[in-house]
Amino acid sequence: MLRRFMSERVVPARRKKKAAETSAMLQRQAPMLIVFGRFVLGVRFVVGATMCVTRFPYHRFVLWNVIGEITGPHSPASRQHLS
Repeated sequence: MLRRFMSERVVPARRKKKAAETSAMLQRQAPMLIVFGRFVLGVRFVVGATMCVTRFPYHRFVLWNVIGEITGPHSPASRQHLS
């Protein structure tokens, strides 16, 4: 739903040089943003919405999101040292 709403605004914006450069940078830095976005409260939603708007491939998003969950502060592996 967000993609449909924002696509009307994103497609014309990509024609502008700065917007195109920003979109390309987000595509390059996406894995790092997705993984580390899981560590900061509230950033998880923003990263997900941003990846949707920039049309980041869903299967790659899921892969990096799972990696972030496994290594994140709320993962079962990180809770083992507490017990």
